[in-house]
Amino acid sequence: MRYVLLLAFLLSSAHAEWIKVDAIEHFGPETAEKTACRAAEARAINEAIQKVSGESISASQHQVCKDPQSDVCQLLVLSVSHTEGVVAGVKKLKEEVAPRTCYVALEVDVVKDKGTTDISFDPEIRMSQTRLRDGEHFKVIIKPTKPFYLNLFVFSPYVAEHDQLAQLYPNEIEKSRLFDKEIEFPTSSVYFAIFPKNISTDIADSVLIAVATKKEINLRKNFSLAEFNKRMQEIPKSERRIIRLPFSIWATRTAYTLKGN
Repeated sequence: MRYVLLLAFLLSSAHAEWIKVDAIEHFGPETAEKTACRAAEARAINEAIQKVSGESISASQHQVCKDPQSDVCQLLVLSVSHTEGVVAGVKKLKEEVAPRTCYVALEVDVVKDKGTTDISFDPEIRMSQTRLRDGEHFKVIIKPTKPFYLNLFVFSPYVAEHDQLAQLYPNEIEKSRLFDKEIEFPTSSVYFAIFPKNISTDIADSVLIAVATKKEINLRKNFSLAEFNKRMQEIPKSERRIIRLPFSIWATRTAYTLKGN
């Protein structure tokens, strides 16, 4: 199964802790060996997060994939744990494949977020559509509870690691601005869904990441997941709100009819 990211963020004052964990996953005729090993890694990382933060992780509510054999799908499963906001690094200590099972042992660098959230700073940000064809445009609907500045990133697992998060806004056409009222955005252009190159499936999943902050911040155009998490540690939890918006893109070669969101 394919799951989409849950991206959360850390405080710069938070402390890190290396945790040793392991997990085993079974596989059979309908599950690939590599898929089982990735699932075992995800389970072990989730356990490390829970040991330090006391928070369990549920990825099932973000499920959007229907192809359990896809390796990219499993990358997204693992990314859920890597980017949950408390994982700073992962070292693989062991991986053993036996008949119908995959065992992994990891050492996970976990950071506990000790900040407090400003519950009154809770903007509504959503996409006009979440199921798009290649080349189809979409808008972002914004409803502030307090004025804020915005950075938008698109996460894609189909590109090089250092480019997995690409900045969508601000850009050369739409400059950084203070959002203080309801608006459909962008106003001077449109955003297009772009189907990834060189993949064999007919559907690709991505996540639009909205970083709302009380103060204007300047961020790079591209990040790896690890770099992005480290950068976000510098923003106090009370000063930002992160909204994850999973969406799917269908290749133009497909004959699917999309209805609604």
